[in-house]
Amino acid sequence: MVGPPSPDLEATLASLVAQDYPALQLLVLVTQDDEVAAISERVRSISPQAHVRGIGNDVGFGPAANQVLKLVEGDGGFFLLMHDDVALEPTAVRLLVEEMFRSNAGLAGPKLVDWDEPRVLSSVGFDVDRFGELDDGLEPHEIDQEQHDAVRDVFALSSACLMVRADLFRRIGGFESSIAFHGEALDLCWRVHLAGARVLVVPSAVARHHHQFAERRPDLVSDHQAETNRISTVSSLTGAARLPFVIVGVLVLSVASAVVSLVRGRPRIAGGRLLAPLLALGDVVSILRRRRAARAIREVPDREIADLQVSGSVRWGRFTRHRQTIDTIDRTPTVDRTPLALATWAVLVLLLLLGSRQIISGGVRPIGELLEIPNSPLDLIRSYLSGWWDRGLGSTTAQPTGLFVLGLTGLLSFAQMGFVQTFGVVALVFGGWLGMARLSAVTANQRARLIAVVVYAAVPLPYAAIASGRTAALVAYSVIPWVLHLGRRFSGLGSVVAEDADDESIEHPSTSQRVALIAKLVLLVALVAAFVPSAAVVALVALVVFSLSGALAGGSWRAAGLGVAASVVAFTGAVVLNLPWSTRWIES
Repeated sequence: MVGPPSPDLEATLASLVAQDYPALQLLVLVTQDDEVAAISERVRSISPQAHVRGIGNDVGFGPAANQVLKLVEGDGGFFLLMHDDVALEPTAVRLLVEEMFRSNAGLAGPKLVDWDEPRVLSSVGFDVDRFGELDDGLEPHEIDQEQHDAVRDVFALSSACLMVRADLFRRIGGFESSIAFHGEALDLCWRVHLAGARVLVVPSAVARHHHQFAERRPDLVSDHQAETNRISTVSSLTGAARLPFVIVGVLVLSVASAVVSLVRGRPRIAGGRLLAPLLALGDVVSILRRRRAARAIREVPDREIADLQVSGSVRWGRFTRHRQTIDTIDRTPTVDRTPLALATWAVLVLLLLLGSRQIISGGVRPIGELLEIPNSPLDLIRSYLSGWWDRGLGSTTAQPTGLFVLGLTGLLSFAQMGFVQTFGVVALVFGGWLGMARLSAVTANQRARLIAVVVYAAVPLPYAAIASGRTAALVAYSVIPWVLHLGRRFSGLGSVVAEDADDESIEHPSTSQRVALIAKLVLLVALVAAFVPSAAVVALVALVVFSLSGALAGGSWRAAGLGVAASVVAFTGAVVLNLPWSTRWIES
């Protein structure tokens, strides 16, 4: 499959010529007519018996591969469909054919390794969740130590190299014609499962893959298009009974993913994540066409397809694994995981639960600023939208943004407002401890980190604040460590740990990292200001003092300036996000 020509084409062809499988015929499809002559010369210099055909235009890998249905006669044998940047080991084709006969499989793929570093795994098949997300189960740059060398059933394979039974490929109509790039293999494998055939990865068959798509076709690298194709495939191939629930899950995950991307400073990706479901689900004609085609080939009930998919969300699992990797690299663990650390945290949590037993069992007493919350979250939302302030004699004025946030939280908790208030009070104390754990990661000494958390937990401020109903003091206790942590990371004031002082990725965050950090800081301060503006102001003042103190203690004045700038940006962002409520507390 060539277009534009791959510099590895000769290596790909040579690997096919070197196969020890005798009955092998080679067909090269050229997606650009003006390249046919040049490609033919390159192909025949390696394999004079190969066939070269031009298909007129670059319709994408899947639709182009479907040309074999017209150019090759007969239903016997197999089709080996490959990218032109894949090189097979000499035994790969034979091993694939043998395993397909042995296991009665409909589709099989080899173990893919990196082109330049064959010891590094690239793909050994994919697990897929019910939202169409792929999980390769590999760690970044995972070394091949034969840990994945068992033949196994998988839900999907990479399109880089696939062997499919010719009769099955014809029966299911080949690749989906509407998917030019991104997601064609998922759709094909899913329909193979619907047809009752097995999809296998055969690790004894090995192929090197160069992954040149981004370099050769940067115009086609599109997270947005991949998202749209994935949602279209899920909508087209999921059974009717499960489809409404799956669509709701897809929408929720898309919104959550967009929020995460926005916080990470990737607004373009966030916009694509929000737009993809609208485009995919809006193409009703295509979805109905594909669903009719799926019904025509279905041999397996949808519940069996669901059993082949992983439960939960692959995207969430991938995100948490990524966060653990980042935490390890940056050495800023949320909680240390040694026996000493786990024991310390267990004692702290136990003491918190014992100290909060009356609040947990009887609810928060309405004292001071800890007022009783209305039982109906809809009343809170209506109060916010109405603009009527019912305190004192009542007046028409901007309402606290916290009313709206609290109302939404109440809806998510099924109107259990007492639980929301109790959980919020206890969580604020624990959140302050976690924030101190992150902030104290400036030191490499674990005992020092644990002592900092224990000392912060021993400060009587939050417990006295709960007893006297001082919400502002409780919120400030919880949020100040997080504000200082984010501000320090943004400014680069001090290394995360002493032993990593030369790591520029830690001391000097990249622009994208700084955007993500300032976005988190703005959202945190805005959320606090929505409930307790004074606590947000105190936290930002603490950040300014923290930054200037670091410079006076021998740190960088540039970093101190960035810390002060972060506080200004956070305050401004909190004001904007809390409009029109913010105009009221600024005036006061």
